Amino acid sequence: FRPVSGIAGYSLTADGSEPDHVIELHGLEGNYPLAGLPEGRNIVKARAISGAGIAATTSEEAEVLVDKTDPVIGLDGAPAENTWSRGPVTLQLHAEDQAHLSGMAGAPAEEPDDTRGAYLAFRLDGGEEQRVRGPEATIPVDADGEHIITYRAVDLAGNESPEQTRRFRIDATPPENVVFEQQSLPDPTRISVSASDRTSGLADGEIQMRRVGDLPSQRSRSADAGDWMSLTTVRDGS
Repeated sequence: FRPVSGIAGYSLTADGSEPDHVIELHGLEGNYPLAGLPEGRNIVKARAISGAGIAATTSEEAEVLVDKTDPVIGLDGAPAENTWSRGPVTLQLHAEDQAHLSGMAGAPAEEPDDTRGAYLAFRLDGGEEQRVRGPEATIPVDADGEHIITYRAVDLAGNESPEQTRRFRIDATPPENVVFEQQSLPDPTRISVSASDRTSGLADGEIQMRRVGDLPSQRSRSADAGDWMSLTTVRDGS
């Protein structure tokens, strides 16, 4: 409704309070910048003011959600960078957004665009970036060797966490080609064993010995671990 004197402008508030009769936006239509709104839920209200300075009896309101803070992402399940995992690794990505902000809810299943919601993004060993909707992702890795993963989180408002990188190593294959070398005639008491490992390398070894007469086939009772005697073993190279 436009009174006889017309619409002089609008009284505006951005803190949820009721507008008065003081005009902040002049004219029938216009744009009013809402600078400096705090993060979270803001209620903006507008009341029309006539050319005679009379305020409308009711005001209109709109909700403005503000989130300018990056989410926080973490990684679990990766072994320390200076150690080798002896089995497959299951990485767990998890992200959180600050309370009362946009959150980490992913896009609904019927939405084809991942970016219409919050998501986690990761790249394994320099491959193509993968996206998982929501705040959590599980990444199984079972291949032997050195690996690198880069990952980040994007909240519902589009804020991105800084990209992080983690290196880890897997060696689930035991050493290969473990064989006794031929006895040396000049040094017949020296026992040598050859072994190799293609991934993490050979770290150590142990040679044990027991008398032939102590073999289980020549005794009435079964042998136990105490029958073996550990020899002083020295690793030479790889």
